[in-house]
Amino acid sequence: MGHDLCAGCRNPVRFDSRKSTSFKQLENTLSSLRYGRGAVEGFDTNDEVCLNKDSTPGHGCMSDYLWKAVVYQKDLEGLAANGIIGLAPSSQHAGS
Repeated sequence: MGHDLCAGCRNPVRFDSRKSTSFKQLENTLSSLRYGRGAVEGFDTNDEVCLNKDSTPGHGCMSDYLWKAVVYQKDLEGLAANGIIGLAPSSQHAGS
C-alpha cells in the first residue's frame, strides 16, 4: 500500500505506513463502508493503535488492531481522517 493514497481526503496530516514497524495491509482489494449519506473506500489493515505518544500496550495502546486505511471518501466533507477505527471496545481483543 502506498503511504499517501487519500489525496482527496480533507485531513492535511497523512498516516505514513512506512513509519510504522507493525503496520500490515491485510488484503489488496478495496472495501467500502457507508456512513449515512456518505461512504469511504479503503484497505483492511492491522497495526498497533495508541491514544497518544506516551501510551504503552495495555495502557492506551492496542496491538494487532483491525482498521480501514481510507483511500477515497465521498459525501463526507466533515470527515478529517486517514482511517476508520471503531471507538467502542471490540471482542477482537478480549483478554488483551
